[in-house]
Amino acid sequence: MQTRTRMRCWPKSKLDSRSGVREENVLKILLPAGIREHEIDSAWLATIDSFGRNRGSTAHKAGRPQTPPDPAAEFQAVQSIVEGLTPLDKRLSELRAE
Repeated sequence: MQTRTRMRCWPKSKLDSRSGVREENVLKILLPAGIREHEIDSAWLATIDSFGRNRGSTAHKAGRPQTPPDPAAEFQAVQSIVEGLTPLDKRLSELRAE
C-alpha cells in the first residue's frame, strides 16, 4: 500500500482531537507510512513526547493557575522537534519514490 493511501486511512478525528501529540500518536502515524521504529531517533521521540505531554497538561488546565512555560526552553524544544523531522521527511520521500 502506498504512503498516501495509508495516510488517508488514518482517522482525521484522531489528529483533530489531540491536545498534545505523544510518542504513541507519532508512531501510529509514521509506522503505517513505512517508517521503521529503528529509523526514528529515540531522543527526538522523547522530546516530542515530553512536549506533547506538557502541551496536553497545559490545555487541560486552562483557566486554572499554573506556572507559565519558559519561552526559551519551549523555543529550543520546538527547534529540536522541527530539526528531527528532516530525516523523517527524507525517508518518507524515499518511500514514496519506491
